[in-house]
Amino acid sequence: MSSQSSDVESVVSAVKWIGIVLGVAAVVAVCTIVYMCCYRTDTGSAQSELMDGLLRRDQLEETELEDEGKGWQCVVCGLANSAKRKTCLMCGTSIGFLMSTELGRRKSSRMLLRNNSRGITGADVAGGAGEEEDMEALRGGDSAQATLPSTAEATSLAGPNGESVTDYHNLRSQGFVSMYDATGRLTWTKADEVSIDMESFGKGLDNIDFEGVMALSFRMKKQWFLVQLSRIATPVTEAVAKLMTRERIIQQSLQLAEAPPDALHAYLKITFDGEPGIDAGGLLREWFGIVCKQIFSEKMGLFVPTKGEDMSYWIDPLSDEKNETHLKLFRLAGILIGKALFEGLVLDAHLALPLLKHVLGIPISFSDLEFLDEELHRNCKWLRSNNHVEALCLTFSVMLENGTEVDLKENGRNVDVTDENKEEYLRLVLEHRMLDSIADQLQEFLMGIYDVVPKALLSVFDYQELELILCGIPTIDTADWKAHTHVRYIKPEENRKGNITEEEQNGVLQWFWIVVEGLAPEERARLLQFVTGTSRVPVEGFRGLMSSSGIIHQFTIQLVTRGKKEKADLLDLPMYRDMEELERSLTMVSQMEVFGFGLE
Repeated sequence: MSSQSSDVESVVSAVKWIGIVLGVAAVVAVCTIVYMCCYRTDTGSAQSELMDGLLRRDQLEETELEDEGKGWQCVVCGLANSAKRKTCLMCGTSIGFLMSTELGRRKSSRMLLRNNSRGITGADVAGGAGEEEDMEALRGGDSAQATLPSTAEATSLAGPNGESVTDYHNLRSQGFVSMYDATGRLTWTKADEVSIDMESFGKGLDNIDFEGVMALSFRMKKQWFLVQLSRIATPVTEAVAKLMTRERIIQQSLQLAEAPPDALHAYLKITFDGEPGIDAGGLLREWFGIVCKQIFSEKMGLFVPTKGEDMSYWIDPLSDEKNETHLKLFRLAGILIGKALFEGLVLDAHLALPLLKHVLGIPISFSDLEFLDEELHRNCKWLRSNNHVEALCLTFSVMLENGTEVDLKENGRNVDVTDENKEEYLRLVLEHRMLDSIADQLQEFLMGIYDVVPKALLSVFDYQELELILCGIPTIDTADWKAHTHVRYIKPEENRKGNITEEEQNGVLQWFWIVVEGLAPEERARLLQFVTGTSRVPVEGFRGLMSSSGIIHQFTIQLVTRGKKEKADLLDLPMYRDMEELERSLTMVSQMEVFGFGLE
């Protein structure tokens, strides 16, 4: 009996202990769950509060238009400019430009008169209090496709005394656009209108009145565009990290050409192997600048400079002979253009005007030939205007730079150009230069762009606006730079004795801006590139500098006792003894080829 009693007591004791252990475990589990819930709530709240204090590009007001409506409207391109600007931000026209004396002069590609093809009036461009309401009203449209006239008889503008002045410089011949045929290849098609394929964006654009968006001012169009991009962007928390080595930067970047479109909507975070640096946007811009410089270089063999007054880049028809992987590289080039628009990067290279028109789907006409080859355009104009062209002994063929003769039509080299068929010849020359000679390359280039930014969204801009968004402001305004710079004073742990006063630090800051103001434009650009990774300023000005996560990230000066720069967009400014020493340091940086963000 005693043995049985002992066994029973052991069982009871074991059950008690098991109950105690299970009870404790249950309490711990409940406490853990409650703690995690509270922690997540607090963390989410903290992150939400943190994000609430940050801005995206689409939330940033236009710097150039914030002087409470005070300013002037450019008579050439229609852009509303800040009163402090003496030249137009978009086309470079002087505020004192007189139309009566300038209408007879040849316009450069940066100063072409905006014609009536987009239906934009002075009131539309200047903007007004009702534009925000107009933005909402644009969602009420019921069209499946938006079309807009793209050819014009002439341009009528108001002269200096209020009279009507007509400019025939932009008088256009038949326009053509590149469109995909049933086999998926680009073809040359007559077009009098800009046609917007809203299916390129998928669902969500059915209720948008694209004609209405096009009629908005540049400021409002850009804001609308950025809002649309933010809707397709991958969340910042899912940014894609890329480790790059400078020696293999093109090969590693080519991985982007194999990525699906959805993956290209994620923000990039770049790190260079073996180099210090936290990508707050500067490393991304440096990577972008290096890759673009190589992509547009003569050595790469993808693009060639145009032959005209304003040098820009056009696709090399002979790229297949210069680079075996040229088509894949053109896809990468297109993706880079798309990422520039998507992530607020600034492109140093200017695309030729006809190439911008290809991107936007705007018809290309005979006059656009001038922006590829001025001499060819001049010769073609002479041919169109004069008779007895048989004496020139021309045939329906062209000679490429490598010596290859290409027929413009079947057996063209044996067909003479005459007064009767010269219009056909000129049309075929235009088609060859604008599409046939570069069709494969152009197709990859455009597909790369549209994989990042849907074509329908780009179609609301004209070519001048697209170039301004891509290439940013051409000059660096020191006043704008200074006004939108955040200053951090020496950290307390570096100034424990308090022997460096705030007044002394402000003195060094003053020296810095005096020296920057005195730098030559190219030196100022090089200094900006050293700090931010880019030598140009986005269209919003210095307010528009972005981090790699799509958030506005101000240029920052950190005053330090010793300089060691490890973070992009942050300039560590040591406490120099005098302005001459500071000037020597900045001049050294601005005159040397600097890579990375390390400065001892």
